[in-house]
Amino acid sequence: MSDKKKIVVVGSGISGILAGLMLVEKNDVTIIDREKTPGGLLRSYSAHGFDYDYGTHFIMETLDPEIDALLFDVIDDNWKELPFLKAGHYFGGVLNSECPHIDARNLPHNIYEKGVVELLQTKIKDNCTNLKEQLDFTFGQTLTEELFKPVLKKFYNANLDDLATGSHGLISSRIIILNAEITNFLKKNETMDGKISYHSYKQRHSSARSFYPKKTGIGLWVNSLMKKFTSAGGTFIGGATIKTAQVSGKKLTGITLSDETDILFDSAVCTISPFFLMNACGVTIPPSVKPPKMIRTVLLNLAYDKPFLTNLYFLNCFEPGFYTFRVTLYSNLRTTGKHNHLTVECLLHEEIENAHLLNKVKNELQSIGVIESDSKCVSSSIQVLDNGFPTPLLSLKQSSQTLLDEARSQFSNVIFCGKGTGETFFLQEVIRSTYEMVKAS
Repeated sequence: MSDKKKIVVVGSGISGILAGLMLVEKNDVTIIDREKTPGGLLRSYSAHGFDYDYGTHFIMETLDPEIDALLFDVIDDNWKELPFLKAGHYFGGVLNSECPHIDARNLPHNIYEKGVVELLQTKIKDNCTNLKEQLDFTFGQTLTEELFKPVLKKFYNANLDDLATGSHGLISSRIIILNAEITNFLKKNETMDGKISYHSYKQRHSSARSFYPKKTGIGLWVNSLMKKFTSAGGTFIGGATIKTAQVSGKKLTGITLSDETDILFDSAVCTISPFFLMNACGVTIPPSVKPPKMIRTVLLNLAYDKPFLTNLYFLNCFEPGFYTFRVTLYSNLRTTGKHNHLTVECLLHEEIENAHLLNKVKNELQSIGVIESDSKCVSSSIQVLDNGFPTPLLSLKQSSQTLLDEARSQFSNVIFCGKGTGETFFLQEVIRSTYEMVKAS
């Protein structure tokens, strides 16, 4: 009879996979997920013979030897190392092929000049109460009003004073001003370094390596990691929804899945929202906790008969009147045969027919300078993610923290970590936070 502890990990995104890899050597570990295939937004899928990604497209080392040994030892000849992430953006009717951050120089000249003067004079304030206050004290009122307000309205459909601090980071945490020579000088100052961006992605020096598969999608990474996990004795159960849960005192001792499968365990790692676990246990949710306002994400996967007009790997579209949010150009990353394919991500706040959206986005790709006017779309497919990600409102931040505090007080043998907690969002943050929490347990 094995004396290994039984541990269940809820959620098979990168946080759940990392937790599983950390624990499987000395424990009997089972990862469960409501999706049939693991990986969360690191999954890939095929449509009309082309591989597309759901979300995160590139992976980068953490430079923590222990973490990288767990997550990057699966990198082999099937992967392409990327010396630079060729990233650009579209704003003010101009495609910038050198930098993914917003180029403020595309604003009307009088607004731009006034905004730069304010930015150079503004002193950053700590402990701001909302995003508007943070932007005012970081970039100045002119750039906040004329640049960030319309761009963030496009993405979040919310007022700046209703958004949590830091939520502009998903869009553009820095902006481009002046020329490259002056920018390089100004960025020697720590305060200015947090405000303005280098003019070229080639100036972003890091000893951490970035990778993307040569022939398939980013799902290769999670598939390889899950193979490593199961080869070490771990178990994965996909298509698993928690129906009920069993609690003894302050300990979660078991769960029953929707197919009536019972899983008993000594401890658990929860990488999804604590709400679902608490609900399954019949725990009363604090009345101050409100459901998040989810942003509907639509992925348009398109293949064309002609090469793209840009060699970028991806670009951000900050144009307020465009549906396009981000474009990933797979054909610039890997060999794909005679056609060229990409994914356009759209964040929608209104109902729109798929056919209309598709036509609008095709026209936007021409305006941006991605495809030629006579390029023929040879295949298209649409993926709708109704619960793409939550709008980072102040109320969400407060509700998430209240829910997390309550969950941690209810279950002494459950680690709550990952994006589902609301404490972290970006891939590197999620990985580091999960590692630290599981290691400390």
